[in-house]
Amino acid sequence: MRRQDFDYEFRLYDRNGDGAISWEEHLAPLRPEDGFRALDVNRDGRLSRKEFRCRHRDQDFPRLDRNGDGFLSREEFQALEHLG
Repeated sequence: MRRQDFDYEFRLYDRNGDGAISWEEHLAPLRPEDGFRALDVNRDGRLSRKEFRCRHRDQDFPRLDRNGDGFLSREEFQALEHLG
C-alpha cells in the first residue's frame, strides 16, 4: 500500500482528527461526508485540485468546481456521486 493511500484510509476512520482511531471510530459505518473529510488534508473545509487527485480522476475536477474558484466545497464534492 502506498503511503498516500494509507494516510487517506487513516483519516477516513480518524473522524475526530486526534491522530488515533478509537474502537468506536473503527466500528462506526462510513458516511459520504467521511470521504470529503479524509481528502481535506489541511482541514480548510474545501478540496484543492491536488487533494482531489489523491483519489479521483483529475478530469472530473473542472466539472465539479461549479463556481470556478479552484476548490471543491462539500456540496460540489457530493455531485461526484452523480457523474456518469
